[in-house]
Amino acid sequence: MKVRVKKKRDEDDQGRDREKKGETIPMWETSASDRRCVESQGLMERREEGERSRKEEEITLCEGARG
Repeated sequence: MKVRVKKKRDEDDQGRDREKKGETIPMWETSASDRRCVESQGLMERREEGERSRKEEEITLCEGARG
């Protein structure tokens, strides 16, 4: 399963690493516990809005909370 990420300003991202703004995120790159943690915070919807940096920050916080 892949999750689509909408790009708001593709023109602004031309010079950036395409991997960071990628169009899809393979779900197998995250563990099942990480996915549950992300989904429980409603971050799947935010990811679709293109807020990947916020998603990654909150996943880090969630992983820290799991300890």
